[in-house]
Amino acid sequence: MDLRLTFLGTGAGYPTPQRNVTALAVERGRRLYLLDCGEGTLRALQAAGVGYGRLRAVFFSHFHADHCLGLPGLLQTFQLMGRERRLDIYGPPGVKEFVRRAVNLAPFSPTFCTIAHEIGPEAPVTLDGLTVTSAWMDHSVPVLGYRLQEPDQPGHLDVERARRLGVPEGPALGRLKAGETVEGEGGRMVRPEEVVGPGRSGRSLVFSSDTRPNRNVVALAAGADLLVHDSTFTEAHLARAGETGHSTAAQAAATARDAGADTLYLWHFSQRYADPDTHLAEARAVFPATEAAADGLSLELPGKPAAS
Repeated sequence: MDLRLTFLGTGAGYPTPQRNVTALAVERGRRLYLLDCGEGTLRALQAAGVGYGRLRAVFFSHFHADHCLGLPGLLQTFQLMGRERRLDIYGPPGVKEFVRRAVNLAPFSPTFCTIAHEIGPEAPVTLDGLTVTSAWMDHSVPVLGYRLQEPDQPGHLDVERARRLGVPEGPALGRLKAGETVEGEGGRMVRPEEVVGPGRSGRSLVFSSDTRPNRNVVALAAGADLLVHDSTFTEAHLARAGETGHSTAAQAAATARDAGADTLYLWHFSQRYADPDTHLAEARAVFPATEAAADGLSLELPGKPAAS
């Protein structure tokens, strides 16, 4: 199943012609999820060619304006489109009140059900086969970082070999692939490892949102395929990063290194910087597998190879 990310806004604080504020689209198969929904997110979805009518859920990290002000317009657009499918909205405590205000900001008669869920690290969410876990970040207000984790996939079932070992057609083959030992013809017990190849680990994406460096994000991102991390400042503004509850690009890189992540994407750049070249150079000196996100950038997370 395809797993695609599109950066809808990679700037911090306020939008500019070059960078919108925070939003990340995650497409898995025909399902769409949003991580944060800053001002202008709907326009960014349209510009990126992402079919936003497929939106299944929104996950908010916190309720600073540059992370959430796109929701009221998105909800009203769905109403004008006649949406009927329910929309789930997840976030830290306060999300229910925020959604209530978003609906009532410019009153309309919704054609669909919007359900807000207050969540935290103690309450993982299972959604469409994804497990979404969260952890508290270190910012000026309570912030959740998120990990989207696919389930591990069983290996390839060698049906012909199973038949030769006497496994009958039907449910027994499915049970073998699921890891059960089954009885073949003549009473021979056939074990999964005899006919099922190595499994594949599910892909994982971690989104830090706004944060200073902290142990929670390292744990959340452990072994992740992709870490998207706050990189508001360069090292020239290290003190400012700490004062405002953000990270430098080099600090983000150290987090990726310590977590054992495969790839790091920098984003949430302060608008004081014309480009992220310095961010990228400073981060790659710590963690070479680093890229700088840009508005509209879309990338696919490839499937993992079978375990050896």
